[in-house]
Amino acid sequence: MNNPCCIALSFDRNMFHQAKACIQTIMAKCRHGADICVLALDLLPSQLEWLREQFVIVCTDYRQLPGYKDFPLYGYAQICRPFLKEIFPGYLVYMWVDADIRFVREDAFDAFLLQAAAHSGSIVICQEIENCYICIHSADHARRYHEMKNERLKALYGNALLEKFRFYYTYNTGIWSMHRDSDLWGLFKAELLNTFDYDYNHMREQDALNVAIVNWKGTAINLPATMNWLCALSLPEQDPDSGEFVRPVYPHWPISVLHLIMSQSQVQVDGVKIPFYELYKRLGFTE
Repeated sequence: MNNPCCIALSFDRNMFHQAKACIQTIMAKCRHGADICVLALDLLPSQLEWLREQFVIVCTDYRQLPGYKDFPLYGYAQICRPFLKEIFPGYLVYMWVDADIRFVREDAFDAFLLQAAAHSGSIVICQEIENCYICIHSADHARRYHEMKNERLKALYGNALLEKFRFYYTYNTGIWSMHRDSDLWGLFKAELLNTFDYDYNHMREQDALNVAIVNWKGTAINLPATMNWLCALSLPEQDPDSGEFVRPVYPHWPISVLHLIMSQSQVQVDGVKIPFYELYKRLGFTE
């Protein structure tokens, strides 16, 4: 540990191609003192060698973590998040990054790292709110968004908490940062541990952090959607003059972080269904 900040990822060998592209954008855009730290989930020797060649700090001891009775290997990439201080000890600020994130502007790290360093009691994160998103401007999609969230929450927490969350747009946990001294770490961990008596769901960790935030006495530093743009909910456009990715409607603010969610889901393009990831590549969001 040579730097004050830890930028953490976790992924298995099937997600390595995405993680590699993500790490390359971190190295290209981050101008702050930060170590890239990876909890590796049974990566191939060649994949581990590539990480070490990039001076990435690698931990392979993921089985130290608690978990669900039965869940896939990649589930550790969600489970590990409230345990980052134990997995990679000694940092001042911890920044979590999903492997399907792509950084396209340097100011993303100013926002996440500097704000977390300056506000030791908070979390820096983005809510899933942007008027371009289909789950906001489409009544049918908005209803389904809340139905899926409410079904998950009711199963674990019952009607009392459900009423608090019924019309709530959650924080997206694909990218966030926290100072090591934030008391939210303990609340996040406790909420996630409480879910281990239930079946695994890849949204359990996001729900746990949102419950912790809502019940917390602190205040989240809520960054705009341009710091975590959920591409499947609204495809960015590319400014013809600057070449930057921007909001597809006026005002065309530049986007700093592309989040390539739902990469394996199908989308119809010119009458043919293709994976979202193929569309993302065609649009230049990733290689």
